[in-house]
Amino acid sequence: MRFGGFPAAAFDFYAGLRPDNSRTYWAAHRDVYEDSVRAPLAALLDDLAGEFGGEVSLLRPFRDVRFADYALTGQRMRQISARLLQLATYRDMQALSRGIKGAATADEESMAAFLDQLRGRYGGAAGYLTAHGLSGGELAALRATLVES
Repeated sequence: MRFGGFPAAAFDFYAGLRPDNSRTYWAAHRDVYEDSVRAPLAALLDDLAGEFGGEVSLLRPFRDVRFADYALTGQRMRQISARLLQLATYRDMQALSRGIKGAATADEESMAAFLDQLRGRYGGAAGYLTAHGLSGGELAALRATLVES
């Protein structure tokens, strides 16, 4: 199976897990995890295996492993955001996303609106990447990698 993205159910699974990180929730939603999280992630890892020198393994999720860093990540979000805001590329992405309803969710409609903004300001993704320092050779290599994949 080729990676085709994560379905909305994967994000719903984690949204529900945050307030109810219990064995009961996990057991009741295990099929959603298997179909909407694990299967797409396994496909993504299979697609990327060559980049990492062969087979890539997916760890079995246990409560302590799954969420050991979850609370810490939440606590560090302000620090992470502050560091990202130091990057001109990130600030520009925020500016392009401003005013697009649902931009943070990456649904089809918001992504289309974002791409319209990107095309209007830079002529497309290639223009954006070169405006932010990607050389012509690096852009060609990126295109070749994406097309071959």
